Amino acid sequence: MWTGRLASVFTVLCLALGLVVLLDPWAVLWPGFWLSFVAVASILYAGVGRAGREPHGWRGALRTAARTQYAVTLALVPFTLLLFAQVSLASPLANAIAIPVVSFIVTPLALAGSLLPAPLCTPVLELAHLALATLARGLDWLAATPIAVWSVPMPPPALFLLACPGTAWMLAPRGWPHRWAGAAPWLPLFTLLPTHPEQGDLRVTAFDVGQGMALLVETANHRLLYDTGPQYAPGQDAGSRVLLPYFRARGIKTLDGLVVSHSDLDHVGGAQTLMRSLQVGWVASSLGLGHPVVRAAKRHTRCSAGQAWDWDGVHFEMLQPAPASYADMGMKSNARSCTLRISARAMRSCSLPTSKRSRKRSWCWPMPASCAPMCCWRPTTAAAPRPRRLFSPRWRPRSASSRSVIATAIATPSARSSSATARSASRACAPTNRARSSLRSAARSG
Repeated sequence: MWTGRLASVFTVLCLALGLVVLLDPWAVLWPGFWLSFVAVASILYAGVGRAGREPHGWRGALRTAARTQYAVTLALVPFTLLLFAQVSLASPLANAIAIPVVSFIVTPLALAGSLLPAPLCTPVLELAHLALATLARGLDWLAATPIAVWSVPMPPPALFLLACPGTAWMLAPRGWPHRWAGAAPWLPLFTLLPTHPEQGDLRVTAFDVGQGMALLVETANHRLLYDTGPQYAPGQDAGSRVLLPYFRARGIKTLDGLVVSHSDLDHVGGAQTLMRSLQVGWVASSLGLGHPVVRAAKRHTRCSAGQAWDWDGVHFEMLQPAPASYADMGMKSNARSCTLRISARAMRSCSLPTSKRSRKRSWCWPMPASCAPMCCWRPTTAAAPRPRRLFSPRWRPRSASSRSVIATAIATPSARSSSATARSASRACAPTNRARSSLRSAARSG
């Protein structure tokens, strides 16, 4: 270092980490911060005691590169599972191709092109661009293969902390006894299964997608998504920004059903993204037969009043639109929205509204104590989504007969800005006494 004293590489790494945190304290909230320092630390840790022992020549260089890639891949597995709920199986091959191409072809050509004068730099820079574009096409093909990524449910922090010593054990220097035993703490990471309600119970998760709606309805063995949120910009929608990170975190890869209420962009915006990324059993909607979502669906049916089915002791019934409404070309899409009523345990009845007009007529009847609570999920970061309860515990009555759910909070709040969205969501997750009293009056009159 500057004082002339010998310092270990880990001391330098810690100083670099402290400097980054000092200059940008918020960096600790980003996955790249942890992945970068963990990757460098794993290379240093795995290389302890190996300096000068590798044979010279291309064989020694190849062995060193392979060992480095092995150490980085192994060390990042628990972190990528915790942050992204998935592990890249194609990354070792991608790095083995991309690192030499960028290091020995793209970078030298780019530097040479920046130093040459105008007439001579053009072919050199075009050659660098050609090499990089070819590499990008190859990596895109590799990422599109079915085995490129392995997704599992996001592990709890306790299992992640348990796996970290096992990783250090497997990457220990040569001579460490039984390094293979470090894989044992990893086993719980790969044996997690997606959670689900009990037989006859119902769980509804409301996503904070801004203006629009997205609800995940879960029974013991089935999942249904009601609406898919808005499209924020070309190529960006609630499906890719909100719903898919949540599904990946929970290990959800299939949807038994998808209901798209009507054709407004704040309800249908993320449908095509989800249909490309997940296995969707069937799609029910009030969309026209020429709509892109209808054409992309493997199995599509039009919403119609009277349609009903049962999943795991939970009854689903479509209340509207009437079949004759599809012949009325002058009817607005909101008036033809799919309205779904869900009943669980013969005491639970809940309608899922779509338009602003129908939200005023929505309701939920009292439910038994065994029914799972609803959740309202607001994405803080795509790396670590966390659901939270829709209602504060202080609103929960002690008696099972008087327990009720405020239906107006089921609808995802609309907002014109991000701050308004947060305020609306906070109000939606806190039921008022007036809403509770109106629901009780409706229950008595029914």
